[in-house]
Amino acid sequence: MSKMKTAQLWDKVHQSNVYHSEYPSDNAQAFLRNHVRITEGAKRILDHGCGTGRHALLFNNAGLEVYAIDSSENALSQLRSKDVFNKINIQYSEYSNLPFDNDYFDYVFSEGVLYYGDEQSFISGLSEIYRCLKPNGVVRIYTKTDRDYWVTYGEALGNDTYRANNHAFENEMLIYCASHKKIIEHMERFTTVTIGIEEFNYIGLDSRKSFWVITATKRA
Repeated sequence: MSKMKTAQLWDKVHQSNVYHSEYPSDNAQAFLRNHVRITEGAKRILDHGCGTGRHALLFNNAGLEVYAIDSSENALSQLRSKDVFNKINIQYSEYSNLPFDNDYFDYVFSEGVLYYGDEQSFISGLSEIYRCLKPNGVVRIYTKTDRDYWVTYGEALGNDTYRANNHAFENEMLIYCASHKKIIEHMERFTTVTIGIEEFNYIGLDSRKSFWVITATKRA
C-alpha cells in the first residue's frame, strides 16, 4: 500500500470521527513526567504523528516548544483550530522524510504511528527520527507487538506485516507487528534502550491490543 493511500485512509478516519480522543494517553503523561526535563531551559519536542493534537497540546501546556506533524490534513486542520494562540508549529509531513534539520529535537514522541506500514517503512521512519534527534536526545515509541490482535486476525503478508480487514478505522491499512528480537535490532543504533509492554482488551478476550513501549537515547 502506498503512503498516499494510507494518508487518504487516515483523512477519512479523522473526517468521520470514528477514532476520536481528546485526552492524553497514560503513555504520553508518563513520558512527560519521567523523561522530559523542562526546567533545563527551552526544549524542543516533536509530536510525531500528532493526529488531532491531544499530545501536542499536553506538551505545549507543559512549557515545551512543540512541533507537530501528521500525514492527514484533516487531523492537522482540527489541531490548528484548537491551538488558539498559534504556539504549536504544525506541519504536514510524511514520516520517511521529516522537514527538519539534523540534531534538531531534544525529544520525539511517536505513539501509534510507525507500525502503520511494513517493516521497511518502520525502519525508514525510525531512521528519520534518529537523524532529527540531538545527541543525547530521547525518543518514546509506542508500536505494535507480535502478540497483537492483527497477528491472529489480519491478512498475513509476510515479514510481520498484516492487512487489517473489517475494522472500524484501521480497515485496509498495513500493520507491522514486530517481535521483541526485531525491536532490539531496529533500536541498535540508540543507547540506553528500555522496552516495556502494554496490553489491554476492552471488547473481548479475542481482541487483545499489544504494544511495545520503547524509550531510547541517541548516542552522543
